Amino acid sequence: MVKPNIKAIIFDMGGVILRTQNREPREKLGQKFNKSYEEMDHLIYGIDSAQKATRGEISEDEHRENVLKQFGLSMEDQDWFFGEFWRGDIKDQVLVNYIYELKKNYTTALLSNAWSRAREDIEPRYQFLDAFDFSVFSAEVNMAKPDSRIYEWVLEQINVKPEEAIFVDDFIENIHAANQLGIHGILFKSTDQVKADIQKLIS
Repeated sequence: MVKPNIKAIIFDMGGVILRTQNREPREKLGQKFNKSYEEMDHLIYGIDSAQKATRGEISEDEHRENVLKQFGLSMEDQDWFFGEFWRGDIKDQVLVNYIYELKKNYTTALLSNAWSRAREDIEPRYQFLDAFDFSVFSAEVNMAKPDSRIYEWVLEQINVKPEEAIFVDDFIENIHAANQLGIHGILFKSTDQVKADIQKLIS
């Protein structure tokens, strides 16, 4: 089998670089409102305003306000509420270090479905965006995975063909969408697995 001529490696953020390692803070927050972990996740990420915020159709603040109203809270409570919701999240430093190594020989890019404040909120706290030659959050371009247009747009920005790119994500529907365009999709299950799968394509 002919090895692909890989020029770029594109990563998702949530569930890949940033992951919920400790479920306890989110579970305890849910208990205060008689909600399960899964119900909390849905109310933050799954409701209509979350999808609109992901596509940049409304601001992140509008979505946050909608979420807080469902819990009988106001925007004055947002720092506490969302701080607790995300308190169990960690940055995978091993993966970030690997991306820095990849950057020496490949174009690295971040393609994340995220709300309008993602860049300003995430970078000061986690500091990993400089591992990427190019980064985009869906709300910034009014498109979101698995819409094929956002993959095509990123490929255009980094000037590579689909078959010259690898894409890593933790949602199978996003991988399928990438594969349909000819991108080499890798479903994230663990850091070691993703590193091994990437190495198979670039070695």
